[in-house]
Amino acid sequence: MSFNDFIYNHSFQVLFFLVSLFYIIIMIIGFGIRFIAKVEKSSIFNDSIYCVFSGIALLFSVIGGLLLVSVNDKFNKATDFMNKEAQLLINFYKYVGILGKPISGELRKQLYMYAINVDDKEFKEMQDGKQPHGAWLYLQNADEILLNYKPNGLQQTLVFENSLKNYDQLTLARKDRILIASNSLDNLLYVILITVSIFMILCLCMYTIKNISFHIFMILMVIFTVSLLISITKYLDSPFRGNIRVKKTSIQYCIHRMQEINKLHLERHNDSILE
Repeated sequence: MSFNDFIYNHSFQVLFFLVSLFYIIIMIIGFGIRFIAKVEKSSIFNDSIYCVFSGIALLFSVIGGLLLVSVNDKFNKATDFMNKEAQLLINFYKYVGILGKPISGELRKQLYMYAINVDDKEFKEMQDGKQPHGAWLYLQNADEILLNYKPNGLQQTLVFENSLKNYDQLTLARKDRILIASNSLDNLLYVILITVSIFMILCLCMYTIKNISFHIFMILMVIFTVSLLISITKYLDSPFRGNIRVKKTSIQYCIHRMQEINKLHLERHNDSILE
């Protein structure tokens, strides 16, 4: 397993590890200033800077933590919506065969093309930050086919009613996916977070200590952890973009299952001809 695969498959574990790491580093820096770095001299200025730094670090941790909780929940929901849409599509595709020809073949063609275009076009549109619409036409075609269908018998009536429910649930899952892909945190929150982090770094730079090497190390560590926290937040806030994003595994599995169903149907059809 590559490092990227590990990050993708364990993104939430990595996320909470990084948050914990940030808090630990801030705590080490706080103790380091007081006990390790050898303060030049105790003064009102140094004590004031230390208090301001501690307060700003606490504020940054609270704001950053709340944002991370929010975007982590959003990322989870985006993954759930994608999995739900793929599962509904498989169920829909599987059971329309009972409706008989030619409707089953027409419906399956539209549903298959919908899945292909979600995988190919809509994911690309979401990655580019655009409103996804590349597959909507095929879902509309499936709706028209269902509306023009007249079931024959109890079994077909039950399957038809279930197909209508599947269609409604599928469109709702698609709507949820599109909404969560297009909504993002207000940029003002990022401005606040970056501003607070700049003040925190400035306070640390103004603090006077004898050990210059340790001072530089602390400043670099704060810059690194602050940048990492903001970057992770930004990535998770855009669940279909960036290096940490919702993968296409579920919709690709859906396409694979459709191909298997088609293959099985064709084999049965050939066997019936031979008989």
